Amino acid sequence: RPEAFVSGILFFPNAVSCWEMIPKIRSLKGQKIDPCSLEYFDHNSLARLKGIYKNIPINSQAALFFEQDVPIQNDYDWVLENWFDFLEGSNMLDDSWFSQEPKDVRMFHDFRHHIPIIINEENSRAKRVKLGTDMAVPDKYFMLMMGFYQDLLEKGDLDYVVFGHLGDNHLHINLLPTESQRGQAEQIYDQIADQILEWGGTISAEHGIGKLKKKYFAKMVGTRGLEDLNKIKSSLDPELRLGSGNIF
Repeated sequence: RPEAFVSGILFFPNAVSCWEMIPKIRSLKGQKIDPCSLEYFDHNSLARLKGIYKNIPINSQAALFFEQDVPIQNDYDWVLENWFDFLEGSNMLDDSWFSQEPKDVRMFHDFRHHIPIIINEENSRAKRVKLGTDMAVPDKYFMLMMGFYQDLLEKGDLDYVVFGHLGDNHLHINLLPTESQRGQAEQIYDQIADQILEWGGTISAEHGIGKLKKKYFAKMVGTRGLEDLNKIKSSLDPELRLGSGNIF
């Protein structure tokens, strides 16, 4: 277990400047800058979080939570200084937040986890059902993916929130349709899934398939893949007792 973590939340005046920082961070992997976590918040996420965190810079349109483990406490200042050096000249140091003690790290984690809680509470009050993606793509499609999401989501009138694991190209697109917009949201979800699969990505990077993603999973692995997986299922569960109603 690391003895400490250097963490912070970087605020950006626009989304693209946040996206462009990711390849720069990746290029330093294994060197002075080597985060174990990079979490993204779009402008709709920040609009909701500003109700709780009043000191979020008013003009920020995107944010990036980073965290880097520090195996030995004596290296803490050195790692923090490396991040300051990396960000020098970006005009971000004044507005961004950096951990100074363990309670800051906990606060940043709370910041990260508040947004899904807020969305769930909104959905409960509005009696609406969100459509949430769990898709990821290979590194080479990262910038194309981000541009695709922005173009697709901004051209409609559907409410949405984007957050998630930018470090491995794995964002959660939360579509928040009214009852009359449900069909529109499903159509957008289909478009996203088709494009992610065209780029060789996955439609389920961490949360599993369940019942809602069955058709997308079938499209991802293909007929031969389903046949092979059914053979494994049959050998392990010949009486089909497990996972009733799921794809296998």
